[in-house]
Amino acid sequence: MEFQSIEEIKEYFGITAEDESEIRKELKIQISKVHSDKTGGSYKSKKQQKDHDDLSSALNFIDKMNGQIVLSKKDWDLVVRKIDDLVLVKINDPVVNEIEYTKRLDESINSSIVIFQKQHYFVKISSTILAGLLTIIWTFPSIVEKHKILKHLVDFDSSILTYVWLAVIIITCIAWIFTKNSERKDELIKKRYILDSTQNSIFKLFIAWINVANLRAIDYDHKSHTHITYFTKDDLMRFIFNFYEEFSWKFATELPQVDLNNEVSKTYKDDERLPSPKRNRSVISLFFNRPGEIDMDLAQKISDIIIEKLLNKKMIIISDKKTFSETYRYDFKYI
Repeated sequence: MEFQSIEEIKEYFGITAEDESEIRKELKIQISKVHSDKTGGSYKSKKQQKDHDDLSSALNFIDKMNGQIVLSKKDWDLVVRKIDDLVLVKINDPVVNEIEYTKRLDESINSSIVIFQKQHYFVKISSTILAGLLTIIWTFPSIVEKHKILKHLVDFDSSILTYVWLAVIIITCIAWIFTKNSERKDELIKKRYILDSTQNSIFKLFIAWINVANLRAIDYDHKSHTHITYFTKDDLMRFIFNFYEEFSWKFATELPQVDLNNEVSKTYKDDERLPSPKRNRSVISLFFNRPGEIDMDLAQKISDIIIEKLLNKKMIIISDKKTFSETYRYDFKYI
């Protein structure tokens, strides 16, 4: 039998001693009683042989454990509980949570940047291939002359081929320059979403937006002159995904929250005048995103980190309002 702990050995052989040397002594006494020397050099029964083998296995286990820390089952269970408690504390540590959300946001940003770059692969590769083929035809006319079909389509005596080749070269260069600049702009914009200053601007614009978009989420305490806003993470995600880009270039986030609220309210008056989600989408934008455009996954990750930071700084609290999503409360004074 293979033993896994001292406790298992004590229970199996009915030993009550706690000290390792006493346990070893008791095992040697028991093994001497079932040793084959006691029965003329051979075992009288299979049970005697099994008892001898089990006792030998127990002694070998103790020998291997010599010099190592050996815990009883009770002590081991206590260690496991302590570890679980430490892990739970770490999971609920605001700093740890904020670091984890920041890591997820960074991964989402990098993934979004790669996706944006992949959208340009077809344009860059196809234009390069076309320019390369025309260059070969223009440089090596003998290849065309030997081809049964191309020799009837391409006329080297005409200057049209040269003009077409030059046009394709120019278009290819423009396509590469445009896409590279667009990719660089996209990366610069999206990398800013991880900055505290950008996240602060997003939240300020969100509060101004929700004052117009959802008046039922607004309350006012006249005694303390406190403006109270209730919102959910879904509200924040909706704003970031649909409205933030337009709001970010329309309104100055350097304004105090009260002034920013007033600016947004004057511009839109009510929710019917708010911009339509993702409006003015051109045909090209159906295939290519704008640099810095926020997709749903990125909107979710930005919402997570903003809410986590606001909770850690106690700028918002979890409201006792009952909804499907957790409701948060944000207060600021009209002073």
